[in-house]
Amino acid sequence: MHALVCFSLLAPPVAGHMHCWESTYPVYNNTPSQTPAGNPKVYVDPVDTTHFVIGTAGAMIFEKWVQPEPVWSAFRAQHYGYVNLVVYNATHLEATFLVERTHDVLDTVWIQRSKSPA
Repeated sequence: MHALVCFSLLAPPVAGHMHCWESTYPVYNNTPSQTPAGNPKVYVDPVDTTHFVIGTAGAMIFEKWVQPEPVWSAFRAQHYGYVNLVVYNATHLEATFLVERTHDVLDTVWIQRSKSPA
């Protein structure tokens, strides 16, 4: 299934979740293909899938993280919060994780394509 998702041009997967926020680097077979530092993280023409775990609006049950942190994990947080997901056009997507009470930005990810899909 993961191989099929990687054929898409700009398609982050949506799936079940833990009660947390986590963003990954573009990853295939547990190996990240881009690892930019800082915030925002900008992935230009990624060939692999960037995953977003968005489960912070429900019960906070403080699940345990996999330790040590996997090399593909870009950012993790256990705060009540929400994600502002904006698809600007066929080539630019922005995902921003904000803390619910303060609206502080904890993580921002940009996925950019050099050209629009055919």
